[in-house]
Amino acid sequence: AFDIATEAYWGNFEGAVSVQDELYFDVKVDNLRGLILDAWRGNLRLRASYHLSSAVGVKFQPTARTGRQIDQLIEQLRRFRFNRSADSLDKKSDVSFMQVAISYEALDYFLKAEWTRMNQGDAFLIPQYDSYYLSGGYTFYPFELPITAHATFASLNESETAVPRPVNEISTGFDALQSAYAQAFDSRRGFRDNLDSLSIGLRWDVNPSVALKGEWVHLRGERGLRSLFTVDQAPDFDRKANLFLLGLEWVF
Repeated sequence: AFDIATEAYWGNFEGAVSVQDELYFDVKVDNLRGLILDAWRGNLRLRASYHLSSAVGVKFQPTARTGRQIDQLIEQLRRFRFNRSADSLDKKSDVSFMQVAISYEALDYFLKAEWTRMNQGDAFLIPQYDSYYLSGGYTFYPFELPITAHATFASLNESETAVPRPVNEISTGFDALQSAYAQAFDSRRGFRDNLDSLSIGLRWDVNPSVALKGEWVHLRGERGLRSLFTVDQAPDFDRKANLFLLGLEWVF
């Protein structure tokens, strides 16, 4: 039989979130609640959670250049009474988040997997995505000291539906305003984050206090999307990269 533990919560959140050096958001979350379930038996552990908010508002801070441009566009739309279009750039939305994970850990190996999904209504700045990862490792003792080999594959796929469609409300004769409004939605598409990654690494515990680590990470994004990169000066970058990491870890 499984041992089971549950947790529930309710609350609100208000604060600032940094996504890039220039992009800062004010986030307000009302009526946030969730349910978390843990179940375990021996070395096997299962976890599932569901989180829901009735109203999530996200706005650029005025200090961000992009934020000022969006605020100015909203002001112009309201000035000419295109209120539905203005609301589409400045509205709250319901947001839900789901997570399911499974892991098995033994003395000489481990296996882990997790899947997450975030859904939103039609908010301008809140993404909608699916992601998952698969990870495993094995420990062996060639020098009577443990060496752990591990590998992880992860994938993030932001849905097309995360980009709301512009409201067809702006009348003829406002070509510049219509162009700026459409450009705002086109720029949002450029921030989509589709990315796959594969990492392979080794950890050698030289002694109980010192470990040597090495890792290779291959990143493969989707051309034309941001894919978690910041490449303003490299428009032809194919969103593929390799990282090589070496590290020394000690406990003192």
